[in-house]
Amino acid sequence: MVYEDVFNKLKFDDKGLIPAVVIDEETKRILTLAYMNKESMEITLKEGRTCFWSRSRQELWRKGETSGNVQYVKSIVCDCDYDALAIYVDKTGPACHLGNESCFEFPLYTFDDDRCAHEGIIAEGKKCADEEKKKCEDEEKKKCEDEVIILDENQAAIEKQGVDSNAFSLDGLYNLLQGRKAEMPQGSYTTYLFEKGIDKILKKIGEESTEVIIAGKAEDKNEAIYEIGDLAYHVMVLMVEMGISVDDIRNELASRHVIDKKVKQEKMT
Repeated sequence: MVYEDVFNKLKFDDKGLIPAVVIDEETKRILTLAYMNKESMEITLKEGRTCFWSRSRQELWRKGETSGNVQYVKSIVCDCDYDALAIYVDKTGPACHLGNESCFEFPLYTFDDDRCAHEGIIAEGKKCADEEKKKCEDEEKKKCEDEVIILDENQAAIEKQGVDSNAFSLDGLYNLLQGRKAEMPQGSYTTYLFEKGIDKILKKIGEESTEVIIAGKAEDKNEAIYEIGDLAYHVMVLMVEMGISVDDIRNELASRHVIDKKVKQEKMT
């Protein structure tokens, strides 16, 4: 049942969008934040499954049309200002494109009056002693070094683990991915890919290749760089899965480089 009086009061922003918080009907856990325009809203109400507007791709996006993780709408609630939505859904799989149940998986702040934050602030206005402050800073540093950081907005990106960006290398990334496959740490997107197997990895390569094409066609250099990074990461995951080393690719390219130009021309003709 659609409440027309409420629907007609919805306030879309100057770009014709309204934010929608998606919530698991059973667990009440927040799954993701997306945006809708009038068309995607009408599709959602008609089909009974979430349809959003992708701000990065500038197109309609039916949740699950590529991943298969569909969200069936149970109810939609509007806030008191009619400019935000809460959508309660019954989902068939992870809500996040990284394979997590929810997009909200990365803690930013937790209140704790027993220890200080690395800035030196503690609860109840107490001043942190230098020794305690150093302990907190050391713990925070170790946590950062041990944690897997995944860089992405709409699709998955390259992982880093306590690595200085200036020291980045393809060999270093390859070694990191090998470590993921050997250790399979919980919560890692790379672990998720290896667990799902080669079909999932190949599917992601196909998706990222399409994103590169779209960015290239749009002549958007920054977006193309970003998407090529995504594609390179997933290709290297495939390499680890198949036992193909960086040297294998390097040697293959080197063998092509030394081919005599005349031989190349003959092959082309």
